[in-house]
Amino acid sequence: MVSESDFIAAFQAYHDALEDPAAQIDTIRPLVNDHLEQLIARLPGAVVQNAARERAMSELDRIEEMTKEKVVEVADQISTTQGEDLPSRIFIEPGNPDAGASFTVFFADASGDSTAWIGIYPAGAPHGEHGTNWLYVGGSREIGDGKISGRVIFPEGRDAGDYDARLFRNNGHELMATTSFSISPTDPEEPELEVLEEEPSDKMRDAFNLFDRDGNGVIDIGELGLMMNALGESMSPEEVGNLLAEADADGDGVINFEEFKVIMTMDLSGSKTPPPLPSGIEDVDEENVPDEPEQEPEPSTSSNSVSIADVATHLDTLKLFGAKRRFIESLRDQVFDFTMRVDKMEKTIGIGLSDEFRGGNTCIGAIDDIGVGVRMPNTMELTLGQEVYVEAKLLEYRSVVKRFEFEQL
Repeated sequence: MVSESDFIAAFQAYHDALEDPAAQIDTIRPLVNDHLEQLIARLPGAVVQNAARERAMSELDRIEEMTKEKVVEVADQISTTQGEDLPSRIFIEPGNPDAGASFTVFFADASGDSTAWIGIYPAGAPHGEHGTNWLYVGGSREIGDGKISGRVIFPEGRDAGDYDARLFRNNGHELMATTSFSISPTDPEEPELEVLEEEPSDKMRDAFNLFDRDGNGVIDIGELGLMMNALGESMSPEEVGNLLAEADADGDGVINFEEFKVIMTMDLSGSKTPPPLPSGIEDVDEENVPDEPEQEPEPSTSSNSVSIADVATHLDTLKLFGAKRRFIESLRDQVFDFTMRVDKMEKTIGIGLSDEFRGGNTCIGAIDDIGVGVRMPNTMELTLGQEVYVEAKLLEYRSVVKRFEFEQL
């Protein structure tokens, strides 16, 4: 017998799950919907079931709204953290560049002024004697955006010797941070591999310390957001939370040094030797995502240019949850046709179902070992084990169950 406490427990579980900053509503909500539908199905009569379903969906929507408000609060916290009066920091990568080689200057807690700049000086030289060895924090000698944290690349051409890198507040000489480093003479006799193997852990530790703003030995979600922005990865608070969840191997809600090294070796753009995109699939990156496919594909020819296997293969090359989601969204309503064996059937549930599909079945099977689920109209009668030809549009990818969801046309 189903009781009110069963529903309350389900609502509380959903609330608790969304308390996790890394929670993905798109994957958690369908699971909760499934559970509630099982409870509702045990209630007597269609009228009672419909009333219970309406109340349950309203309560889940309310919990989601509360979660979205918290996401906004996290974004505000990240913005506030950027404005804290913390000591500025600067370091060089690599720590001891070779003569004539380029190197990168990382900085944190700068003034945010668009005219803040970094100069490279012979060790101990006065502030005015930088020559032409300087760049604005935007990365060039033209005034650009003001940055709190980031990196600037200094080109090749400097001789061996001892140097200072200095960060200034604005166009003047108000020093905010400095660090000393040496440019090593090139030694052709020394094997190159020995140079590469000497320093990586120290350099990685310097990078970790730069983003560990409060010096507590871990990077929290706010510091991770700043770090990814500094590295050129513009992320929403939800995407930052997803990245933290991916890298947080021990599940303590923060990034330690070992987990940080994993992030720094990740292909964050999703472009690490991906297979070529099949004809009919547009490339999807973090900043250039089409709102919809440029052309509506012809149902009769769609599967000739784009297959489910093509989509699955490219999806696997994308490392970030946001990139995966936007890639699927760019293919939403794309038409696929295939023949599938019905291995399982579930009642179709969800918010906003049309009358054609409400109360119908979702047929579940696999195409080339790729999980698929197809919403079928409630007028179709199907049986387990039946081979059925499908002509359907793509709706979503459910990462929890690793399944592409379609809707029969």
